Amino acid sequence: MILLSNGMLSVLSKRAGNSLCRRKHFNICSSYQDSSQRFINAIQINSYIHPHRHSILLEVKEDPFNPDEAKELPPWAPKEGSQLGESFLEKCYKYSKINSVFLLRYL
Repeated sequence: MILLSNGMLSVLSKRAGNSLCRRKHFNICSSYQDSSQRFINAIQINSYIHPHRHSILLEVKEDPFNPDEAKELPPWAPKEGSQLGESFLEKCYKYSKINSVFLLRYL
């Protein structure tokens, strides 16, 4: 069993903030060969992740990990690290700031 403390989550968040992609994960599973994959993903503001099917807070997947099949990417989304991805993230961020009052009413 792994105890998730505030200190550990704080360290993970700091590492995410210092990483180029602005996110960091902590594996809860023992290996990529486990029958289910579990990890905590710390994601900072201004991190663009190529949209794909995911759980929001906890990701649990069946079968051993295969990096070539780990994500189901939609064809309309720009790739991570691309100029289009950066532009898309900027537009999303501007949209969220403009609509934050509206969104907060319905969360």
